[in-house]
Amino acid sequence: MDYNKEGRQGIQVLDSRSSGQFRGRHPAPQSDSSGHIPGSINIPYGLMLDPETKVFLSSDQLKKIFEMKGVDPLKPIISSGTSITAYVLETALIEAQFGSPDSRKVYDGSWSKWTQRVRPGDYLVLKEQNSG
Repeated sequence: MDYNKEGRQGIQVLDSRSSGQFRGRHPAPQSDSSGHIPGSINIPYGLMLDPETKVFLSSDQLKKIFEMKGVDPLKPIISSGTSITAYVLETALIEAQFGSPDSRKVYDGSWSKWTQRVRPGDYLVLKEQNSG
């Protein structure tokens, strides 16, 4: 299913919010909706930071995280989440020298703007279903 995404052929949307917000299990800040943009990849911004010092991990560690999450450095990347945390992902991409600077963008409005633009029938906000 293409979920009506424009330019969906190869564009990767990274979502910097917590896994609970991404899965639709916890409320998202500044939005009445929770869930995620269909096809997006959840990379919580905290993964980019050393848990004790809160500084960015080394470029090699950052690169490994992006690779483990299945991000292709040869395809365009859009960082999203909340406005500020989307920039954490973009900064981590810069630090890791991951992807072309010309093919990376930040969706500045991020989650709150996305949920204002779509209607429920568009199926552009997905939530994971609880099993059991």
